[in-house]
Amino acid sequence: MTFAQKLFGFHGRLRRRDFWLLFILMIGASAALAFAVRRGLGLAPDDPWMDALNLVTAWPMTAIAVKRLHDRDRSGWLVIIIWAQTAVSMLAALYPGSRLQVIAQVLFGLVQLWMLVDLGILDGTKGPNRYGPSPKGIGPTPEGEISEVFA
Repeated sequence: MTFAQKLFGFHGRLRRRDFWLLFILMIGASAALAFAVRRGLGLAPDDPWMDALNLVTAWPMTAIAVKRLHDRDRSGWLVIIIWAQTAVSMLAALYPGSRLQVIAQVLFGLVQLWMLVDLGILDGTKGPNRYGPSPKGIGPTPEGEISEVFA
């Protein structure tokens, strides 16, 4: 899988090592972009346009999360939980000090804990699964590949 496929594609599997490297790269890119825009345009950190910058890294972050879910033999549609939590948090920010904000913070913490454990700590499926071969090269080799080796 190429670097571009890892960042922008939604098919296949992504091992933990690659997930963490790409995740850290995206966080760094987001921070660098935010710093450059704040300095260049003179925006305050709480300016709504700063939140819009997160959309730049939304696609690659979603793609790596989906492929990591695939490595765990889970549907990539579970990434909707992350998006729902983000939407609730953004809505709750409009009502500071409200019960909604407390609920949103608890929800945010639970989703982040799930992401850390499921995507970042637990190992992927050993061998091939319904989303493709193991990204570690573990498991039985498909028949076609064996014939190509000895051809």
